[in-house]
Amino acid sequence: MSRPTHPSDRYLKNLLEVFTIRVRSALTIILVLLLAGCQPFIDADQPRASESMVAVGPAEALGQTFVARHAGLSGAEFWIEPGSEATGTLRFSLRTGTDSLVDLATASVSVDSLTAPGFVRFDFDPVRDSHGRDYYAFIVFEGGGELQVGREPAEGYLDGALYSDHVSLDAQASFRLVYSPTWVVVDLLGSALRGVGLIGVALLLYAVPGWALLAWVCPQGRLIWPERLALAVGISLAFYPMLLVWTDFVGLHLGALNAWLPVVIGLAALAWRYRTWRPSDGREALRRWWRSDAVWPDVTLLVVLSLVFGVRLLVVRTLDAPMWGDSYQHATIAQLLVDNGGVFDSWEPYAPYGGLTVHIGFHTFVALFMWVTGASSLSATIWAGQLLNGLAVLTLYPLAVRVARGRRWAGIGAVVAAGLLSPMPAYYVNWGRYAQLAGQAILPVALWLLWTVFEDVKANAARREVMVALGGLVLAGMTLSYYRMPFYLVAFAVPWFVLWSWKSWRSGGDGRVYGNALLRVVLLGGISLLLFAPWFGGLAGSSLANSLEKGLMATPALDIIKAEYQVWKDVLWYVPMQLMACVLITFVWSVVRKCWEPFSVVLWVLVLGGLVAGRLINLPGANLMQNFSVVIMLYIPVGLLVGWLAGQLGEIASGYTRSFFPTLVLVALMLLASLWGAGSQTRIVDTKHIMVTRPDVRAMAWIRENVPQDARFLVEGFRIYGGRSAVGADAGWWIPLFTQRANTMPPQYAILTAVPNDLEYSRRVVDLVAALEKVPLASDGGVRLLCDEDVTHVYVGQGQGLVGGGVRQLFKPQDLLDRPEYSLIYHQDRVYIFEVVAGVCPGLKP
Repeated sequence: MSRPTHPSDRYLKNLLEVFTIRVRSALTIILVLLLAGCQPFIDADQPRASESMVAVGPAEALGQTFVARHAGLSGAEFWIEPGSEATGTLRFSLRTGTDSLVDLATASVSVDSLTAPGFVRFDFDPVRDSHGRDYYAFIVFEGGGELQVGREPAEGYLDGALYSDHVSLDAQASFRLVYSPTWVVVDLLGSALRGVGLIGVALLLYAVPGWALLAWVCPQGRLIWPERLALAVGISLAFYPMLLVWTDFVGLHLGALNAWLPVVIGLAALAWRYRTWRPSDGREALRRWWRSDAVWPDVTLLVVLSLVFGVRLLVVRTLDAPMWGDSYQHATIAQLLVDNGGVFDSWEPYAPYGGLTVHIGFHTFVALFMWVTGASSLSATIWAGQLLNGLAVLTLYPLAVRVARGRRWAGIGAVVAAGLLSPMPAYYVNWGRYAQLAGQAILPVALWLLWTVFEDVKANAARREVMVALGGLVLAGMTLSYYRMPFYLVAFAVPWFVLWSWKSWRSGGDGRVYGNALLRVVLLGGISLLLFAPWFGGLAGSSLANSLEKGLMATPALDIIKAEYQVWKDVLWYVPMQLMACVLITFVWSVVRKCWEPFSVVLWVLVLGGLVAGRLINLPGANLMQNFSVVIMLYIPVGLLVGWLAGQLGEIASGYTRSFFPTLVLVALMLLASLWGAGSQTRIVDTKHIMVTRPDVRAMAWIRENVPQDARFLVEGFRIYGGRSAVGADAGWWIPLFTQRANTMPPQYAILTAVPNDLEYSRRVVDLVAALEKVPLASDGGVRLLCDEDVTHVYVGQGQGLVGGGVRQLFKPQDLLDRPEYSLIYHQDRVYIFEVVAGVCPGLKP
């Protein structure tokens, strides 16, 4: 029998209808205005910022290469200052590239109509599929006198260059691109649909196996659906690296089956588990949900998660490759996993190294994405990284609810704070710091399981044993994803254990229960060690093990420790003031309410921050910790604390049983905060961290078609870690992955953790960079350096060897143009490729 209709149900229904009608009307108005094309959308790719100009005389052409970042390109604007005697016409042409002779669009503007300096627009019919495509736009002055076009610094725009009479200059034009709003909207809607597909792939891969496991070991009523989904994600993410390690241990390399088998088995297990389910059951469950107190929190959570994932996918839709240095090694390792069907022993053909000892969690997730979608390692690294970025926020939900003693709004508050209001982890996209993110995505689930294993005394023995085994699996998988994660877990567990023990003692807890809980935790750790055991063999004697051993034996100078703590001066950038204020309110309120859980989270941060100082007493593993790694993960404890505060507000709102208004205020507060944060995060990508640009992508394609397979490229780089290692400084670093040609700069993970085929190779890599810092490449000594390293080509990317903090360019292309030892064989935009002339070095192949 159905429940009689309550007046509040009618009120809610009417309110939702009014809200739906108003939202629909607002969206309709917005779409009509956009689709009517009342106001073209202008994207300021290279706005006027300097006073530099370039003169254009009669019959001279001046142009700009660029990439259209939206669909519906319908115009281009150049900053033009006409001379007092200039007269005639400016002819505009749009082409697919500098080597094309076919005009896609033309336009003209009378010079006589230009009365003042400013942007001059050249309109043409919209190019519907312009998004992501390369173009070359140029103007030709037909008339008398002279006019000037705005000129900007070369580094001001990444995806093109200024051209004079179709010859590239080391500069950019002052230009803006105009788009038809109609096709911009259509393109964004298409991107949204593709985003839904990507999220579907993520759930299939990174949630189904864990969900199937929970469906069998955890009764349906014990977890609400957001908790179950988040725990399923953490379990799945922990499972996959363990799968690759153990299949390699027994000599199996399953290839794409590594992805498909867990998904298929998981779906089959779910189908069998819910074999008695009927559509009527779903309708009844939906009806109960609609009438429950969960409807508002759940709807709010769905909207918030849509914004979290939507923003993360939106900001990378125009990238040609993942950003900065870490991304290169991630993409390379993922490609090697796919090439070898699993764990590999050799880095060939991308680098002359052997052995794999670095954490493989994120690389496994990228490989899974490649196996299922067929995407390249570059695209898969971008999309898997951003999907993981969203999932890392989702997995905070169950732990936040646990900290807040079961309050749903706490999970939502944690997701809003970490996913949209905090710059971290969204900012990770700029660094490619996805390995740490992989561990952090699993960490909240590992902490939740540890908490459950220790505290869940009411569960039957079989369930407790299953949860212990599950906790061991998650802990092992988390460690494989990022080696520092056990320290983060222990740093949480110690203060939590102390406070929980104090609470238990105060309430007269049973000592046997306490002892049994400790035994279960020890058993969990033992299972984790057992599951991790196959990986120990590769770690023994590795550089990581040597680093740990040195840290146990040596006490660092106090100045080094002090330098580690300098990063905390910028904590308000990583945790903005509004979030810090919420944290302080939470701390005070929790003290007033005598809630120990938030206090344990605060202690967690203090313990983490103090681990680096543990080097002074040779604390095991302390030398592996970095305060920077701690500061950039503060979104986790901050999210938990803000979530606790949201849970308190939710409890207050739910106390008004006769009115929905407090709950609606809380919903509005969450959604407004989410929208504000989403708007801010659309600007999260920092272009200074982009290494691979569109001109580099075109150059890589040219290398594949025109450069011999046995070529070896000299590329830009700089030394790090006090001169002990080196990294690349522009897209030349990526040549092996793009073209399967060798270069002089291997992935950083290979230098630090793998064994070179030639034991002196890593030292030579660093020595070459050090030598080029002193010896000009355009000198006899520079040529000799190349000959000694069997270099056949020199690559200068669009970034000109300047992508990195405090980096100095090793060689300038202009210096090589007049040297007879170098032959310029490719030059587009700011990308140069030189060939070392045959015969310069003894034995150099022609």
